Formats: sequence, structure tokens, C-alpha cells
Amino acid sequence: MEKPSLEKLGWNSFFEQYLGKTDFIPARIIRKHNSGYDLACQEGVYYARIRGKLRKDLPKEQWPAVGDWVLCTLEKEYAMIESILPRKSKISRKVSGKTSQEQIIAANADTIFLVVSLFEDFNPRKIERYLALIAESQAKPVVILNKVDLIEDAKPFLEEAEKLVTDVPILVTNALKAETLAVLEQYTNKGQTSVFLGSSGAGKSTIVNVLLDAGHQKQTVNDIGKHNKGKHTTTSRDMLFLDNGGILIDNPGIRELRVWLDGDEALSESFADIEALAQECRFRDCLHDMEPDCKVREAIKSGVLDQERVDNWRKLREESLELLQKRQEFGRHVDKSQSNRLAKWTKTARKKSCRRGLR
Repeated sequence: MEKPSLEKLGWNSFFEQYLGKTDFIPARIIRKHNSGYDLACQEGVYYARIRGKLRKDLPKEQWPAVGDWVLCTLEKEYAMIESILPRKSKISRKVSGKTSQEQIIAANADTIFLVVSLFEDFNPRKIERYLALIAESQAKPVVILNKVDLIEDAKPFLEEAEKLVTDVPILVTNALKAETLAVLEQYTNKGQTSVFLGSSGAGKSTIVNVLLDAGHQKQTVNDIGKHNKGKHTTTSRDMLFLDNGGILIDNPGIRELRVWLDGDEALSESFADIEALAQECRFRDCLHDMEPDCKVREAIKSGVLDQERVDNWRKLREESLELLQKRQEFGRHVDKSQSNRLAKWTKTARKKSCRRGLR
């Protein structure tokens, strides 16, 4: 990679406002290793490590991620990361297992492409989970329904996807035909960072390779298996650069997707239809279970709402609040609004328990 300008790396006025007067050098994380990072700055590309003080002051889950802007000093053969600039956006999930730790998947994305294979991988509940995670990130979501060539009719899948989103673009593609990917160009303009998310084998790396021109670094893609399933090949997060100045981040497929939500806004946005109906219920603390004049249950009964969608909404809310409770128990920072959510959730849980006793 030649010495890039800051603008080519995605620098803009948002990050400029936090720079101030400093002798440190702004740089962007373009790759993460087990032992450190690769970062790019106007001086070139360097292997980098975190300064000891910063490593000590920050919890591990807040260490730099691919896409982060950092301030660094340059040594003879490597760079030293001194601080992390505030993030414009970040997409996170809960680390697998019983821990309450956050894993930042990527930072400072403008657009997040959710790639879904139409062949044996179309799961509305999983799409809802991804969309909640993307809504929390503050980046713009775009849904890509890929591998249209492997099914007879994409219309039912498109109609189902449209029920799940409001004002979110849905694109139908065949990654093996470059012309079907031309619609992605409007989201990959100069200085714009796009992240690709989705399950293993959905076709993320194939799409990335089509967008990259000849001569650029390309992601490894295995042949499609005997059951027409793509094989998972991306094993690291890498930042790649298009000739037009667009920036791409490819990600390994996510096998276990546990959402990381700090507030109610992401779920309210992802399940706006349910939230709107809930506001019309007779009781403000309606559990949408046994209460009279419950607009959510009426919508389910009339076929306006899918029972499975409502169940998934409840599940995601409970997962989010259970995680928040664990964070509080382990002494992790929980702000006042989050404490209020926990108090409300505890009250609701007691209410549910009492009702079970009456049945």
C-alpha cells in the first residue's frame, strides 16, 4: 500500500474536531493480529502496539478495533498507539459464553451491509437480531439478499424481508455476476467505510472481491460445497481500499450472535411496528399477555403481527437487560438511564411471576 492521505483513509471533520494541537500522528487501524495491529497513516503502514499506560487504563474490550482512528508515535520499526479518538459508530456483540464482555467488531463505519444467503440461510429471526445490532451501531444498514441464482423465485423472500424493516434498502444480488452488484456503488463512495456482516458462507468475501479491481488484495474464497453452501474462509478483519476511494471491511462469519445494546433505541427502531402498537395499549405497563385492550395481542390475532416476531422482540429485550444486569454485578459502568431500565425490568419480572402464581 502506498503512503495514503488521511482523506483516503476516511478522515473527515468528525475526527478533526478531536485532534487539537498534538505532536502525535493520526492513523487508522486496518488490521488486527493476535499480537498487535497494522495501522495506516500519511507516513505509510506500520505494525503497532498499544502503549503500556493505555493498555492498563482501558478494559480489554475497549482496545482498538479495525476502523478505529488512533493517535500514535512512530519508532524505528513500529508504531506505538497512544490514544483512541472518539468513535463515530461502532458495531459490537457480546463475547460468546457466560461473560458480560463486549467485542467491538468494527468501528467508524458509514454503512453496514448485512449479507444473507437466499439458499438455506434465510432466517427472519436471525435478520431481526442482526438489524438490532446494526441499529445500535449508528451506521446505516443495507440488507443484501445474495445467491438469488440458487433459488427459483426471490419474490417471497423479498416480501418477507420487507416486513422486517422500515426505510432500509434491500438489494437482491448474485455475487457471481458483477452487474447485479452495481447497486452497491452508491454506498462505497470516496472516504466512505462499509462493513460486511453475515453468516459464514453467505458470500461476503465474494462480493468484496467483485468490488475490488484487479491488482488489489483479495479475500480468499473457497468453492461452493456439494450442497451449494458457501464455505467459510475469512478468518480476520481487514480494511480494503477501492480505486474510487471507498473503504471496505470484511468480517469472518458470525456463528453465535448475541446482541450488545446499551439502550432501548435500537430495539425500538428495529421493531417499530410492535413499539407503536404497544403505545396504544390501555395499560402503560402492559405485558401483552393477559391484559384487556392489548393492541399487540389484537394485531397478532388479526394477522397484522407475526407471533414469532413478537416472541423474538421479547427475547432480545430480555437478553439485553440480563446482560445489563450482569455488567452491573461485575462492576462495569452502567449509567442512570440503564439503571432505570433494570429497575423497570425487575418490576416487570415480579409482575410476571405473580401472574404465573394465579394461573
